[in-house]
Amino acid sequence: GPLLLILCLVLVPFALLGYSLWILICVLFCSDPYSLVSFSKSVKRPTQSDFTFATMNVVMGQEVLGKFNNCSFVYDRLKKIAAQILKQEDSLLSNMEVVDQITKSESVISSFPKMDFICLQEVTDRFFALALISMLRKHYSYFIFDIGVNSLKTNLYLANSGLMIASKYPIVKVKFKPFSKKKGWQRAVSYGVVICKLDLGDNNVGILANL
Repeated sequence: GPLLLILCLVLVPFALLGYSLWILICVLFCSDPYSLVSFSKSVKRPTQSDFTFATMNVVMGQEVLGKFNNCSFVYDRLKKIAAQILKQEDSLLSNMEVVDQITKSESVISSFPKMDFICLQEVTDRFFALALISMLRKHYSYFIFDIGVNSLKTNLYLANSGLMIASKYPIVKVKFKPFSKKKGWQRAVSYGVVICKLDLGDNNVGILANL
């Protein structure tokens, strides 16, 4: 109603001031296109030859985006998602070996299998990314989040890529490559692909990408 319109008009100057200051910070101070958090442990992981990963779009951003996608309150969903991830089984999911024989009902699982790496999309808010990290830190020791390049060309100095990775193994190198061509509202998001080099132990390395 009218009160909401008046409130929006009052806040517009502050929003423009904040946006201008953010552009100034991005221009004057160089920063990595990602944030890395690690909870390093001295425990040596057992040698294994098979590694598993999962990918999931969790829509953890501003509440208005969640409502637009018909999602419940983001923090309530965050706790449920973290709880479901932590309840993962210790067995591997091997139904892809007989993919041509799987029925539609068999393709839906009620609990996650063992996951060494998790690739998440649409984690655009740093606060919710850190909240998720705090909930998963006992099972995953390495995280990269807040991934993106802030520039006029890549995202108009607005949203990051929303990409995030949780890993049980050390992340030794990260490279983010923003997409060169986007349309419409996509120009306000630093969409791209992030590639990680992982230390799998015993002089073995792995490459993991998320986009």
